[in-house]
Amino acid sequence: MAVAQALRALLAEGRFQDALERYRELGSAPDSRWPDVQLLAATAATRLGDLDRATTLAVESLVQFRTRGDSDGRMRALNLLGAIHWERGRIADAERCFAEALGLARQLNDSLLLARTSNNLASVAHLQ
Repeated sequence: MAVAQALRALLAEGRFQDALERYRELGSAPDSRWPDVQLLAATAATRLGDLDRATTLAVESLVQFRTRGDSDGRMRALNLLGAIHWERGRIADAERCFAEALGLARQLNDSLLLARTSNNLASVAHLQ
């Protein structure tokens, strides 16, 4: 999907505002409802500190990933939601999201997300 590729490229370049603007330009177009696109926009919003917008988009993407049975998408959405909860000081919610993402990373044998979620959970444990 061209929109997702464009958003991924903007995020990789650190152009978070541009990525979020590109997402907003979609309006109610069908592409704006794709969970991958929503998750990318949620990532941009998180990087910009717009945690309300990030939460809404990440939750919407998570619901769709669950409906589709997309474990990889669920894992990525849960890890982002954990980070958002962490930023908001909701440590128990962050821990729950990171733990679920860790379980999915193990199932999918995704070493990168396994490392990230393990590190995130270690941060939670250190804080506690």
